[in-house]
Amino acid sequence: MIDYKLEYENLRKESDTNKNYVFERPILIVTVSLATINFGANDYISYVPAFITILLCFNLLFTVNRLYSSARIIAYITLVIERNYKPYYGWENMLHFHREFTHKIGKKRIKEIVNSELKKEFIPKGYGFYPLIYYFHVFVLIITYSSLFIKVKNLSCLVIVISLITILYFVYLLLKYNNNKMRKNLLYENIILEKVLQYAADNKFLDELIIQYPN
Repeated sequence: MIDYKLEYENLRKESDTNKNYVFERPILIVTVSLATINFGANDYISYVPAFITILLCFNLLFTVNRLYSSARIIAYITLVIERNYKPYYGWENMLHFHREFTHKIGKKRIKEIVNSELKKEFIPKGYGFYPLIYYFHVFVLIITYSSLFIKVKNLSCLVIVISLITILYFVYLLLKYNNNKMRKNLLYENIILEKVLQYAADNKFLDELIIQYPN
């Protein structure tokens, strides 16, 4: 028996868990960074901001991953559960089809498909809490290095080099996952999931897409 209500409740819980992770982890990082800089031993204090920057990079990637996961859940709820879509595959099976489809079709074709079907007038002007989390990462970085410069007057060449490398990678992630890109992710997941549903119903649909979007 198909129980869309039970699946809906479970997916909503998973989406809420994703949101909690997104909010809690940056606060933990800023607490650890300030505590370490202010109360840590002077021998390694100058390396702490670079380490915190690495944590921020990891957390930004984790945040983006969770947001895409939540968008995928919302797309599934919208396209499958709320429409009582049949045949019924279930969330886990749909994830399997999703991974299989995206792997076979390739990132380049996915980008072409989304760009051709994404309607700009439907793109939201904002994206909920992501800008807040985005700029909070920047704030943590600024506070961390400001605290370092106040406490440590002379930095070694090694510290400067490591700091520059980690900061440059952090900036690269900020540019790659900017607000303009992330506010499209729900529409992105809707477009892809519609294709995944067609692929799950008929594997030949993939061949048609490959012909339509040649490399």
